[in-house]
Amino acid sequence: VFHGGAGNQTNGTITTGTESGFVFDQTKINDITSTFRDYFYVYSGGEAVDFTYSSYQEGSGHVNLFYMLDGQPFNISMSKDYKYLYPNIIDYTAFKAQVATAKTEMAAAQEEQSQELQKTETPEVLLFVMSFCPYGNVAEDAMAPVITALGSSSMEFEPIYIVSGDGSGNWDSLHGSQELNQDVREKIVYNLYGLDKWNEYVAKVNERCTYSNADECWKAPAEEVGINTTDVELHFNNSTEVNELLVREATLSAQYGVSGSPTLIINGKTMSIARTSESYKDAICSAYTAAPGNCNVTLSEAQAAASGSCG
Repeated sequence: VFHGGAGNQTNGTITTGTESGFVFDQTKINDITSTFRDYFYVYSGGEAVDFTYSSYQEGSGHVNLFYMLDGQPFNISMSKDYKYLYPNIIDYTAFKAQVATAKTEMAAAQEEQSQELQKTETPEVLLFVMSFCPYGNVAEDAMAPVITALGSSSMEFEPIYIVSGDGSGNWDSLHGSQELNQDVREKIVYNLYGLDKWNEYVAKVNERCTYSNADECWKAPAEEVGINTTDVELHFNNSTEVNELLVREATLSAQYGVSGSPTLIINGKTMSIARTSESYKDAICSAYTAAPGNCNVTLSEAQAAASGSCG
């Protein structure tokens, strides 16, 4: 229906066509622009975008509308009567209504969330992830400066790894056995070294390792941040300890009804917010009875792109 790509741009001026079949209508262009701006807002979890119309170009049976999306070329293909989005022939009016409904529901959920979030002196922050879920990695990377800014001692932050078991000691993680192994190793690091070291370690793993090479890749980042890999392996090779660890992770996921990565829960409340440092900071800061001074620090509002399946 729409995709990035360069087109014939006009530096913000309106290009008018001479072929028959398409009539440029500024009101309709404005409506389409507004609808897609709302679409990106909802899709990102509440992150505003810079989405600006640039020009159009007629095709044999459609028209391409060229835009700039946060500084990058982006185009939408439509029927010449503005009724359908191509190439999947989606009714534009229905699409617009769906976007409007989703935006209204998001606003209601955010309002409910802000009203019902319990405030405590030291908020409990649970981030449910998989070690190689791309969306979970984005969340971890966005959370890292929040942990640094607010201080690990100011909150009860814990990563929870989403795993599944058959009740007989057999465990699985969505992206395979190496992801499961890394889930366990990262939780061992958290248990042994605490939140700050976990935060430092996970950032390096996310940058350099994958679910295809984690069993070989994990050690170098650990050693670089001062983790004793022999100690980690000692705990990792204790099957009783690992099973107890995984039972706890699975129990917490079931307790909170979590299946998708990432899921952020603050003081028992599931948060539906953009995966940005600023959004995470604001959410955590709203849960303090007396917010730390660094809640006034502005963090990044950029949201990294991710693709794939995470639950």
